[in-house]
Amino acid sequence: MLVATRHKTVKRRSSSYLRCWAPADTDSLHYRQYVSQLTNLTKGGTMLPLVGAELKPVQLYRHLLRCCRQLPTEAMQKHYRHAIRQGYTSHADEDDQERVQMIVQRAVVDADWILTKYSKKK
Repeated sequence: MLVATRHKTVKRRSSSYLRCWAPADTDSLHYRQYVSQLTNLTKGGTMLPLVGAELKPVQLYRHLLRCCRQLPTEAMQKHYRHAIRQGYTSHADEDDQERVQMIVQRAVVDADWILTKYSKKK
C-alpha cells in the first residue's frame, strides 16, 4: 500500500533545492482526514491521484497542468497554468514538512473543486 508522504529538503546545485519525500506517519490525524477527503472526492469520478499515493512536487505540478487541459476555454487554461507556475515557484523555499504536506493536499482539493465547478457549467 502506498502512503502519503512528508517533505524533506535536499540541497542541489548550490542555489536550488530539490524536494524529496519520505514515508509519513499513517496514524496521524492529518493523514486520516486527507484520505477520507480524497476518498469522498474520488466517488464523483474526477481526475485525482491515487488515494495515499506518493506525490512528489514535480508529480503534483504535472498533475495540475494535466487538470488544466480539462478546462473548457483556452483563456481559463492559460489563467490556471499561470497560477500553478506562480504557486509552485513561490513555495519552492518551504522547509516545514507539515506546511508542505498541507500545500500539496490543498492543491489537489482545489484542482478538483475548479474542475467540478467548470464541468457543471458546460
